[in-house]
Amino acid sequence: MKQSINWTEHLLNFAAVILGVLLAFQISNMAENRKAQTELKIIYRSLIEELDNHNEVYRDFQIPFQKAQIANIDTVIEAIASGQPDEVLGQMSVDFSINNYFPTSSTYISAVSSGKLGLIADLKLKDDLITYYDILAKEAELRGSSQRDFLATRIVEWMIKNTDYLDLDIRVFAKDREAVNSLLVYQGLTKNKVRQYEKLIDKGEELRSKLQEALNDM
Repeated sequence: MKQSINWTEHLLNFAAVILGVLLAFQISNMAENRKAQTELKIIYRSLIEELDNHNEVYRDFQIPFQKAQIANIDTVIEAIASGQPDEVLGQMSVDFSINNYFPTSSTYISAVSSGKLGLIADLKLKDDLITYYDILAKEAELRGSSQRDFLATRIVEWMIKNTDYLDLDIRVFAKDREAVNSLLVYQGLTKNKVRQYEKLIDKGEELRSKLQEALNDM
């Protein structure tokens, strides 16, 4: 005896299976989105904290330190012009030191290496992060290296050639163009570094505001 096929029941069972698969996929997708949102919040908060730390270092120490160096160079140049070897030796022995700082971010490095930087949907915000850490920070590092290298070669070389450390005396002439020119170049390198630090502060504050705004919108 030929049995009739209940097509309605088969269609309903098929639809139930499809609906179950779609529902499971949707639940899984929602869970992944929640996880991504949680990770993104952590990234934003960490980046904000690091930017705050960078700007604090620049404002409270680095920029005042570099500006003091710039002022000290003027003092040394005046001492050379007036033929005061003790003043020159004192200033150059104590005040000429290098202290460089450029912002690095373990959060940014980790986000790039893990591919989680792609979680940031705002392309402008992502571009700002890349500009800050891969361009501006690298430029600050290069400016610091240029200042350090010039000090280690031209300035220190001049001091070794013109200083008798046994008698604590420095042979300075009233119109020592080599010394003055080198000091002026070194001062210019220091000023350039300060300008780059100030630019990083401005860009850091701007980037921080965008990160905070993105965090608040989540």
